[in-house]
Amino acid sequence: MPPRLQRSSMRWRYLLEVDLVDLILYWPQSLAHLDLQFNEIEVPPAPLPPNLRTLILRGNSPDGDRANEWIPELPPTFRLLSMEDAGSAIFDLAPFSEVVYSNSIWT
Repeated sequence: MPPRLQRSSMRWRYLLEVDLVDLILYWPQSLAHLDLQFNEIEVPPAPLPPNLRTLILRGNSPDGDRANEWIPELPPTFRLLSMEDAGSAIFDLAPFSEVVYSNSIWT
């Protein structure tokens, strides 16, 4: 990935967590917006880029019971998670300011 990349969109790629394993070694430090909409991701890749502010997971099937595996790993810069079908565990663990859930914003 380009070293100054700020936004990346990997929509509709039918990606699984295993497809992202190699990418986590090469996240650009500048990446602030990661769009993984409409894939087949149950648990987002970790670690995520250190300056990530937005993660879009809509159209995936995140496993709310496994939220404790990835929510605590979100970087301190993180502000917005966009997803649907999130379990309450995700909201309970969320260290960020907004969650877009079923077209509503929870703050």
